[in-house]
Amino acid sequence: MLGAYYLSLQLSIYRRYSENYTHQLEVKAQEAKDANHAQSEFLANISFEHQAALEVDSDLILQIIEQIPAKISNFSREVETTDTTA
Repeated sequence: MLGAYYLSLQLSIYRRYSENYTHQLEVKAQEAKDANHAQSEFLANISFEHQAALEVDSDLILQIIEQIPAKISNFSREVETTDTTA
């Protein structure tokens, strides 16, 4: 009898966790929809020249971010090979 009571409590706890996570996912999904709508509205209201500049800036930033791991690896190798005993 005690085992069934314990399992019932555990089920209740997990059900609450599930409901909480479901609510959080719904909130995040709505936030993503709102952000997407705001972005679409923003892009619709700015000139084509500004849109093109934003896209170029975004592409440049992404290229720089993609190069960071390689630059860190190269720097790490340089530090390792530098003679620090001199």
